[in-house]
Amino acid sequence: MLIVADDELDALRFTRLIQRAAAEPAERALPLLDQALALWRGAPYSGLHDLEDIRVEAATLQEARLGAIEARAKVLMLSGRFADAIRRCAPG
Repeated sequence: MLIVADDELDALRFTRLIQRAAAEPAERALPLLDQALALWRGAPYSGLHDLEDIRVEAATLQEARLGAIEARAKVLMLSGRFADAIRRCAPG
């Protein structure tokens, strides 16, 4: 068993930042979304997908990441920063 504090678990920090961003106006949501997305480092729970609970949690986090990217793009577009929204969401 691994015991860590709440602020040491990236998945929990990511989720909390996304929740905080959702409750803020656009100008204050953007830095929170940026912080949340900066925590992302590849596939969640890589190498542990042999457990069903881990697969479900990983899929949930992946979906939350896509939602955060979409929310960030919306915030940028609301701010008139269309090129920034496209640049971050464009493949490659």
